[in-house]
Amino acid sequence: MFVRVLTLLCAVAVFAAFLAPDARAARRDTEICEKLLRGYIDGNALVTEYGVTAELDPQIALLRQIYVNTLMVRQGIVLDYLRWYGCKLPDDPLPPVPELNLQQFVEMANASIPGEDVAVVNDRRLKVNRVRILDLLRDAAAINALPAACAGSASFAAHDIQQLFDRLYEVGYGTEDVYYFQSQYDDSFKSQYDVVRTSIRQSGFDATCNRDMTAETRTAFDKLESIRALFR
Repeated sequence: MFVRVLTLLCAVAVFAAFLAPDARAARRDTEICEKLLRGYIDGNALVTEYGVTAELDPQIALLRQIYVNTLMVRQGIVLDYLRWYGCKLPDDPLPPVPELNLQQFVEMANASIPGEDVAVVNDRRLKVNRVRILDLLRDAAAINALPAACAGSASFAAHDIQQLFDRLYEVGYGTEDVYYFQSQYDDSFKSQYDVVRTSIRQSGFDATCNRDMTAETRTAFDKLESIRALFR
């Protein structure tokens, strides 16, 4: 009788030894799921709070856009972890990625507010368009650098660029702004120009330059024309 009782107790002890780790693991996974779910809910709240709004300052809107995009990546990672641990997925769907439409800033700046001073409206329009101008200038510079490097002259399209800077003076940008525009164009141009010249030295002129560059040149001119179109 004693032997049978002892055998039964041993069996129970062995069963408990196997069961305990599973129970602890289950509790641990439950805690992880709860923590991940709380983080996901908090992340959705931040996306809603900091989502891009119709701000008058496009630079602040751009910063918000970057922050919200980072949050969206984090939310996707949290969902992956929830699936990995076999957690119940949250009821709230992942919010759509907000899109920043710079055109809305242009439209807001160009909209005339009754009773508002014309100079104030114009200053706001210049400020809003500044971001767009910089983007287009940098793109045009990077494109122009290819035919310039192949031609061996950094003055490629210099006349068109100077005409554009003169136009920016005319529409109201000050000397400091125009110098900044010019420096950003020059920096982007030089950086890409050096890349192309290095490619020519390493791969040879024909491999880098022996092709029709009409499309690239046209694209660069179109970008400069888009800047002029902002002030028509």
